Amino acid sequence: MNKIIVVLALTLTGCSTGIVSTDRDAYMVAHSQPVSLLFPLLSTDSWEKAKVYEEATDFCSGRQRNVETVDLKVRESRFFQRYARAELNFRCVDNIAIR
Repeated sequence: MNKIIVVLALTLTGCSTGIVSTDRDAYMVAHSQPVSLLFPLLSTDSWEKAKVYEEATDFCSGRQRNVETVDLKVRESRFFQRYARAELNFRCVDNIAIR
């Protein structure tokens, strides 16, 4: 029973590349959810998009900067065909005070 719980928990967490440097001051992060192949309602393309933006925001916030989107690719899941995936290319830019 414990093994089933561990496998289920790992399956639902999804996979992330983490933040990868792609160029000077440019980064990429991707997130996918293999479980969406069998259960597409558990993970949508919007969920994956939110996850990559969350990781990028945490990364830039740690540097007191904001996320600037360079490119965003999102793939929706299809039952038994492909899983949901999002890939974000971004830069961390200086905070701009709005007055």
